[in-house]
Amino acid sequence: MKRYINAALLYAVLAMAGGVFYREFTKFNAFTAKTTLSVVHTHYLLLGMVFFLLLLLLEKSFSFTSTKTQNVCDLADAMSMC
Repeated sequence: MKRYINAALLYAVLAMAGGVFYREFTKFNAFTAKTTLSVVHTHYLLLGMVFFLLLLLLEKSFSFTSTKTQNVCDLADAMSMC
């Protein structure tokens, strides 16, 4: 779960940095036309941070990850037993 929190925090920081960069870059260059930089803040905030926060809530409710990690060999052995 800590991995999801860290990923959400990383995307939040990237969203803030992207928003500040967009604002300052366009202001410095006196750019007034439409640019794709305008969606960086929203994209990282919603698709990054909110996604991982929702994933964290789902993990907390349903516990779909285990504490042990499986090797590819374990998975291959399990599939051959079918």
